Amino acid sequence: MSAPQIEVSRDRRAELLAIAEPKAIQNLANRALELGSISDLLVVTKAPETGLIMMQVREPVCKERFYLAEVVATRAEVLLHDQAGWAIRMGTDRPTALGAAILDAICEVDDDEYAELQRSIGELCNQTIDDEAKAKLAEWNEISPTIVNFEALE
Repeated sequence: MSAPQIEVSRDRRAELLAIAEPKAIQNLANRALELGSISDLLVVTKAPETGLIMMQVREPVCKERFYLAEVVATRAEVLLHDQAGWAIRMGTDRPTALGAAILDAICEVDDDEYAELQRSIGELCNQTIDDEAKAKLAEWNEISPTIVNFEALE
């Protein structure tokens, strides 16, 4: 029995598509492109472009933000039924960035023709949430034995 599907906001979906498995994104984007209507209506408004962006992090004690470094990222933008789709992914994987932008646009289109694809994109997002949680748990299990507990001497 599969877990119930969690509805995610557009911002959260963008985060999840940024870290989802590349093969899964490309497979869903290819399925989408096989639909005749998408091929005819899809406009790539910004072809996948690789560049450097500043990575901003938050210092954990004072909660102050600062720029850590420049990182390589690839972004793409599309238009489908007057709905913009956008994606950015770390690294230089242009096909996956374009695929993620296509999936983002599909989720914004209100058309029953895309309902099955929208469900599949939702499943991918849920799988990515699960994968992310498992990765964090594995990391915690790896580092937790190194925690030092200090006892106060009186």
